[in-house]
Amino acid sequence: MVYLGTYIANIFIPPTDNLVPGYNPVADVDAIRSATKGFGTNDTMLISTLAPLSALQMQAVSNRFLSSFGKSLVSVLESETSLNFKFCIRGLAMGPLAWDVFLLRWAMKGTGTNGSALTELILGRPIHDIRLLIQAYQHLEGRNLIDDVRGELSMKTER
Repeated sequence: MVYLGTYIANIFIPPTDNLVPGYNPVADVDAIRSATKGFGTNDTMLISTLAPLSALQMQAVSNRFLSSFGKSLVSVLESETSLNFKFCIRGLAMGPLAWDVFLLRWAMKGTGTNGSALTELILGRPIHDIRLLIQAYQHLEGRNLIDDVRGELSMKTER
């Protein structure tokens, strides 16, 4: 699948760590585990391990991490990091499509709406990407994106 011009794993099928021919995620999983295990977190090791990965490689690492340790990579990174670094590292680990779904939900959650985030995430995207986003939102959040956005808009904006 392609989303925002980037090859991504198909989130609608069961996960596998054999997403990229010739790439073995074991070394990266081990590096992440050692960076997050024990007292404190080695942020430099996390960055140097995660930043160079493509979206497909990141998904392979995430899948292998879950199968090896029984915890999702995202949940481990969230518990081991904080503030803006947590926000950024979560985005890296989730991949572009799941991250956009997370941001959409975040923009509409609670009192008020982050209109600039909604605008950035929805307007100006190619129809293929919007269709994927709608499907992924339903799949990951169990909610209808169009209904949620419509519920957040004022009458004037909706028109």
